[in-house]
Amino acid sequence: MHGLLSTSLCTAIGGALGFLARRFDMQMLSPVFTGEAVTCTFTVTELSEASSPGAARLGQTADRVTRCEGTAELTNEQGHVVVRVLTRGVIAKPLAQVLAESLAGTQAMLSKAVTPLMRSTL
Repeated sequence: MHGLLSTSLCTAIGGALGFLARRFDMQMLSPVFTGEAVTCTFTVTELSEASSPGAARLGQTADRVTRCEGTAELTNEQGHVVVRVLTRGVIAKPLAQVLAESLAGTQAMLSKAVTPLMRSTL
């Protein structure tokens, strides 16, 4: 399978975050074969707020954006890393909003995971 098809998992995660990549460095370490399951783990390594004179072009009315840097690893079914990615870009929202939305999303995810466990142990 073409390596760029594998890395499309990273762009799907970025899209869910509203992340606009300005840099996307990939290392294709091993082939991925058709039908093989691949898992993408994305880690945010840096968040910082910045002014953005071009914020209006990003569809934002405020003049603050969040700079974001992250890494991704794609692993195959055997647990071997097949692709490594380093990416930098922006999220077209102020840092406080990004953090609040992240916290709300984490709480919702934990609620869905913990509630069935609580029901089964009661």
